[in-house]
Amino acid sequence: MFDMMKMMGKFKEAQDKMKEIKNQLDTIKVESESGAGLVKVEVNGKKEVISIKIDKSIIRGFEIELN
Repeated sequence: MFDMMKMMGKFKEAQDKMKEIKNQLDTIKVESESGAGLVKVEVNGKKEVISIKIDKSIIRGFEIELN
């Protein structure tokens, strides 16, 4: 016979595991670079940009405005 309580327990376990994995995404950080390392971007597991580093040699002669 179908055990509804057992199924609900498994559902709760899956929810808890999903919450744990989502929390771990904050701790994952990936850095990538382009142009022989002249541009570097760091992103977390939630696909949020943490930092962007641009070598000064690229922006020389350009007017840069940071907000």
